Amino acid sequence: MEISKVVEQTLKELGVATLYLFGSRVQGIERKDSDYDFGLLLENPSILIKGTEVLYQKIYDLLQDWVEEKVNIDIVFLDQATVQLRYQVISYGKVLYDGHPVKRGRFIERTLTEHADFEPYRRIFEEAILTRIS
Repeated sequence: MEISKVVEQTLKELGVATLYLFGSRVQGIERKDSDYDFGLLLENPSILIKGTEVLYQKIYDLLQDWVEEKVNIDIVFLDQATVQLRYQVISYGKVLYDGHPVKRGRFIERTLTEHADFEPYRRIFEEAILTRIS
């Protein structure tokens, strides 16, 4: 799945640093009606404070036209995502557009560090839940 130069240019103009595809479409377990899951890193995440809906709609329209299928599209702004989701995206997702490799590298480094820091607590929490429900 390759992105056209027109889509790349538009993503750049919209301030997208990196575009990931993740979920069932990357894992090879999609169904005919499976949605497309996209994760975005923005050049300047603070622009989300001003106009998330407008930016989201522009990116949604662009990706919907590119996908050319009448299926749902989910867009996640990765700077606002949980560490677990970010970890899944960098571990199993596919980079479709990388307009800022340094920013993506920093994002990966930060995600791996936070995941390593958080993982022992997540395990304790899961064990406590399993103990409580059994």
